[in-house]
Amino acid sequence: MPILERIEGRLDDMLYTADGRRVGRVDHIMKGVENVVEAQVVQERLDAFTVRVVPGKGFAQTDAARIRENLQLHVGRATIRVETVPSIPRTPSGKFRAVVCKLNESQSELAAANGRAA
Repeated sequence: MPILERIEGRLDDMLYTADGRRVGRVDHIMKGVENVVEAQVVQERLDAFTVRVVPGKGFAQTDAARIRENLQLHVGRATIRVETVPSIPRTPSGKFRAVVCKLNESQSELAAANGRAA
């Protein structure tokens, strides 16, 4: 019989904070926001995030402000930009990624080291 080498399930990137914390799930950033079709959080740097939002009917700057406030609660001091887009690109296999981390391995390791030192 063949041997199963590994099981792959849903795999989202992690967000890393400058103080070394990891944030995996980001659905909490939509708390209190009703006018969004879908959203994706992209980490550009340890202290910079972009939230791509496909706006729903009635989306306003108050929704964008709430998204920034909610994310700020989880990532700390950081630049957070909310960008409205017509759609969010899918992976080549057609999957939706709620979190995209663009940090390289050394930046992720630095964040982890900051967390251990704290």
